[in-house]
Amino acid sequence: MSTVEAIAHPIAEDIAAAIVEVKQPGREPAELPRAAAKALARKIDGYLESPELFDVVKTVLYASHLLETEAGAPRAAKAVLDLVERGPVLKALRRHKAERSAADTDAAG
Repeated sequence: MSTVEAIAHPIAEDIAAAIVEVKQPGREPAELPRAAAKALARKIDGYLESPELFDVVKTVLYASHLLETEAGAPRAAKAVLDLVERGPVLKALRRHKAERSAADTDAAG
């Protein structure tokens, strides 16, 4: 089982496909091209209205972690992390969390 397969959400495959291997001395071994980052951001935005966004974000965070620690590509890791540190994603996460809390309160009460 590959590392990508071990990650929960299918967005991991999109991230893996978007990362470009770099084999030039003095450069990081991997990068996320701007066009690919924009495409991934649009894909993530497709989950803004879905509670599945939590799984997407967890997967993106884990992929970022792997890029930094396993691949030795901190710039690529930061570019991936930036995908979920955007205002619309953070706002949607807060909204979903509030909805979950309200549902839990209703269920308990």
